Amino acid sequence: MMVCEPVWIWIRFSCWISLNYICIIFYSSGEKTIVAMGLLNTMETVLVVMDEQPEISIKLEPILLQVVSLILEATIMEFYEEAFSMVSSLTEKQISPQMWQVFEAIYRSVDLINSRTILLNHTKLCSIT
Repeated sequence: MMVCEPVWIWIRFSCWISLNYICIIFYSSGEKTIVAMGLLNTMETVLVVMDEQPEISIKLEPILLQVVSLILEATIMEFYEEAFSMVSSLTEKQISPQMWQVFEAIYRSVDLINSRTILLNHTKLCSIT
């Protein structure tokens, strides 16, 4: 099956955005949160625009899942909303086996957040008494 040229443009664009996101998160200094959030929003926009073209969405999924997995595994909580939004968009029509792995990562992340919250609350209670 030959994929038409516009499909490859969107795929290459998404690869470029995801690589830039990774570089900004791990290798840049300064105010990287705003730039990273802009890149995540752009990825989400591409996904929403391509929603009616499943052949593109299927090819975008592995690219975007790398970014989502990175956010969850590194527990970068300030980007959870964007990551969960991408997961929601990717699972609207079907759930691939890779998406089930993301579900497990989401579960671990939420469990970790709950553990931290319980520890924080316990620490606050101990400092009060």
